[in-house]
Amino acid sequence: MDQGSGTTADRLAGGLRDACYVAVGLGLIGFQRAQVARQALLKRLRAKGLDLDGGWPGLGQTRRLAEEALSPLAAQVAEAIELAGAGLERLVGRGGPGD
Repeated sequence: MDQGSGTTADRLAGGLRDACYVAVGLGLIGFQRAQVARQALLKRLRAKGLDLDGGWPGLGQTRRLAEEALSPLAAQVAEAIELAGAGLERLVGRGGPGD
């Protein structure tokens, strides 16, 4: 978008849209890095011979409970990202960045 064209509201909406896309992108990158770190930790623990489902009393159950508790959160985060994207599209009347 040419900085000299459009109204102040259009430029503000464009800036907000871009900021939201950056925020969502950084959130997704952070979430992905946490998943990679989790997988690396599991791999190291298994390499040391730890059976995560029975190696330590209660560890397998604790892991399952944590996964069950975090699963809805992951779904809520994904839904929030979709809603934010849809709201931005309505706000600026465009399909995405670069339109």
